[in-house]
Amino acid sequence: MMDASINSYSSRGNNARARPAFLPVQDLEEGQVPVAPTPPAPTDACLGGLEAPTAENTANSEGDSLIEQVGQDLLDSYDRDVNKEDDNGDETEGKYDDEAIAEKKKQIRNAMGCFAAFASVVIITIVLIFLLRDKRHVDEVYMRALVPNYTLWAFNDTNSSQSEALQWVLADPDLQEYPDGRLLQRLALATLFHALNGTSSWKQADGWLNYSHHECEWTTAPLQPKSVHDHLLLEALGGDQDDVQPGRQAPQPCQLEVVGDDEAFVLGPYEHLELYENHLVGNLPPEVAILTALKTLVLDANSLTGSLPTEIRTMSKLEILSLRDNELTGRLPGMEKPNNLKTLVLSGNQFTGTLGPELQNITHIENLVLDRNKFQNATLPTELDLLSRLEWLSLSGNAFHGALPNNLTSVGTLKRLDLSVNHHLTGTLPASWEFMENLEELRLDTNSISGSIPHHWGPGMTKMVALQLASNKIHGEIPSTLGQWTALREFVADHNDLYGPLPHTMGAWTDLELLLLNSNHITGLMPSEIGLLTKLEVLRISNNEMKFMLPRQMGQLTALEHLEIADNKFMGEIPEIGSLTKLISLLMYHNNLGGSIPATLGNLTELRTLELQGNSLTNVLPPHAMEGWQKLSILSLHGNKLRGPLPSEIGLLSGLEKLSLEDNRFNTSLPSEIAQLSLLVNLQLNENQFSGELPSEVGSMSRLHSVGINDNHFSGQIPTELGLLNHAVAFRLSTNNFNGTIPSEFGQLTQMKELTMDNNRIGGSLITEFGLLSNMTALSIGNNSLTGTLPVDIVQASSLINFHLHGNRLNGTIPTELGLFPILLTMRLDWNRLSGNIPSELGLMSDSLQLLDVSSNHPINGTLPSEIGQLSKLSHFLAYLTHLHGEVPQEVADLAVTGKLENFHVQRTLLYGTLPPEMCEIRDLTFDCRGALCGCHCECGSHLVSVSVNCLETPEKCRL
Repeated sequence: MMDASINSYSSRGNNARARPAFLPVQDLEEGQVPVAPTPPAPTDACLGGLEAPTAENTANSEGDSLIEQVGQDLLDSYDRDVNKEDDNGDETEGKYDDEAIAEKKKQIRNAMGCFAAFASVVIITIVLIFLLRDKRHVDEVYMRALVPNYTLWAFNDTNSSQSEALQWVLADPDLQEYPDGRLLQRLALATLFHALNGTSSWKQADGWLNYSHHECEWTTAPLQPKSVHDHLLLEALGGDQDDVQPGRQAPQPCQLEVVGDDEAFVLGPYEHLELYENHLVGNLPPEVAILTALKTLVLDANSLTGSLPTEIRTMSKLEILSLRDNELTGRLPGMEKPNNLKTLVLSGNQFTGTLGPELQNITHIENLVLDRNKFQNATLPTELDLLSRLEWLSLSGNAFHGALPNNLTSVGTLKRLDLSVNHHLTGTLPASWEFMENLEELRLDTNSISGSIPHHWGPGMTKMVALQLASNKIHGEIPSTLGQWTALREFVADHNDLYGPLPHTMGAWTDLELLLLNSNHITGLMPSEIGLLTKLEVLRISNNEMKFMLPRQMGQLTALEHLEIADNKFMGEIPEIGSLTKLISLLMYHNNLGGSIPATLGNLTELRTLELQGNSLTNVLPPHAMEGWQKLSILSLHGNKLRGPLPSEIGLLSGLEKLSLEDNRFNTSLPSEIAQLSLLVNLQLNENQFSGELPSEVGSMSRLHSVGINDNHFSGQIPTELGLLNHAVAFRLSTNNFNGTIPSEFGQLTQMKELTMDNNRIGGSLITEFGLLSNMTALSIGNNSLTGTLPVDIVQASSLINFHLHGNRLNGTIPTELGLFPILLTMRLDWNRLSGNIPSELGLMSDSLQLLDVSSNHPINGTLPSEIGQLSKLSHFLAYLTHLHGEVPQEVADLAVTGKLENFHVQRTLLYGTLPPEMCEIRDLTFDCRGALCGCHCECGSHLVSVSVNCLETPEKCRL
């Protein structure tokens, strides 16, 4: 007979099933339900009477004939038994006379008739069951009787996804052909589609809700491995975690099964559903639990919201549930017993509360991954020791705190343990964990764990592949016993307090790929055994206290891609590492390395980053090395003693984005080949001895953002072509010998934020186009030869914070419009030839201005405006060597108490009167006693005396 569970998912169409052969029934009209014939009423014989059944109350069928034959056999057997007893002369002779025998046969016939009647009823009932099953009428009432209560309630809302799914099911032209199992299955999947915005947002939705497609043929979106977690989950799904090939195919949602004598193939119930990164949006509906045969549910990397439906706990056949990287909230529902859950991955959500009782029933669990949520247990759950089959436990990125537990040693199957990034896990590393002999990966980084690495971990945890302890408070030396970890691939302990030398036993880590020990207190030399780590790909030991010379064995690390030993005390020359042809980044900055840059570094053709700044490297840049650095993106050599001309081969570095050569001794002119660096973003040549004109070709380097050539000997006109660098945000051209005028093309630099040209010989007027630079925050052109008046349009540069024009030959009055700068912090107009009054409108910058310097502008006259007292942020006011007169306003004096005024310099002015006593609170107060201005306990005569101390702290008399 066909298995009921298989038959319930068979259907006409895609997987047609053969109908069983039933007994003929009367023809039915449309909508009529077949009615069973009335079974024969039991006779008195069935109730113990003596009347035998007749032809009218027995069934005339092959079944009845068979029953009569069985009854006759019973009678014949009875006769034989009686005759046998007679032959043996039994004591019962005479007991069975003819009348008794007849009575006995009559009772047997009566029983036979009752049995025949009962068998007829059973046969007719079975036939009717199949007839009624095939002739049932599926409608909304029928469906309501099938679904669970939570779906039934949802049907009451006509706008619910369940109601939409119901209407879709009822509109199916093959509706009447589906068995109940498939009706529910299609309803559940349709509800999922509507609830998660399948119509408008799903990336892959081919076939979904298409009546011509079996639901098992609707397109799924299988997990594609992109991260370590992906590969581990892929292993749980039955794949190879090392398989990184794209285009992975998901398992078939439904399996083909063989049914019937003709061994026909049909699709079984829905077992596997993967919709990875498929733009699912909304709350996961509880109807997913209707898919009772489901084994795999993977909905990672979507936008699922709300809480996890509690109905999931009833899915006893579910083996893999992965809902990573969604926006699910609430608490975890515990699973009911029995269940078959082996992999639970809910990382990257917002689950809250504590963990504990939810873990008690998942005793078959092998992979429990709950990282990057908001669980807040006071300690790690004690229930973890009940999970005797657990192999992978990840609780990282939560808010667990308390000490690391000792009871994890009872989980002998544990291979991967990740408790990283909880920030508040404390205590020491448990010595008892040495008994976790199957442990391969231990990740505890970014916590508050202290103590040292237990010595006994070495011989006890010999299967260790990856140890991560970064960003804790672990101290002490690295135990030499860890040399027994011969399978080790990752050792990460950066940002701790480890000290002492590196153990020589690390030479046994011949499979090591990653060694991170930066930001500790490791001392001593680099052991020569480092050369045995021929599979090492990343070596980072920066920011330690290691010293002495680097071993030549480092040249044996031919698999190395990243070598970072910066911020130590290594000395001597750079070793020959030209054989490390896979090297991508080389960071040796801030050591005591000397000598020349080896020309063999040109063999490092994969190099992207070379940072050697802050050493004592000498001589010239090797031109031939640059021929191999075409992939180099960052070249940082500042703070050395490199000299000579910059080689023209610099133009070969076609991939360069940052060039930092400042604070060296490069001289002669800048080669025009530098313009070939078409990808260059940051050019820093400050503090060298470059001379000659700045090549106009620099203007063709369209991606330049920042140009720094301060403190050189560049001369001539500033190239107008610099105005073509429309991505530029900073020009630092100070302390050179530039002359001529400011190019008006600078007004085209709409992204410019910082423009400094101090200490040159630039003349002409201040260009009005500066007002167009609305993003500019700093404009400094001090100590040049600018002439003319201050342009009013400059105030349109509304982002200005620092406005410095000191040390020029500007004339005219200070425009009142300067008070309209909205966020200006410092204004330096000193050492010019400005005249007139200090505008009272400057007081409008009350919430921003901190420094105002109008010193050494002899023509400035008038009184000190009381509105200066509105500058509540003002800390520095300088107006010496001007012709200001009158008294110091009380409003200005109040800034010493209510504001932040710390420096007030008004010496060599015509101010007079007694300083308000509040002025005595100013830290740096400088004024003249000329017989007119006194105060702060100073009596002034007629001679010029400067007071630059706080008179309250150092009371002095001003005398003739």
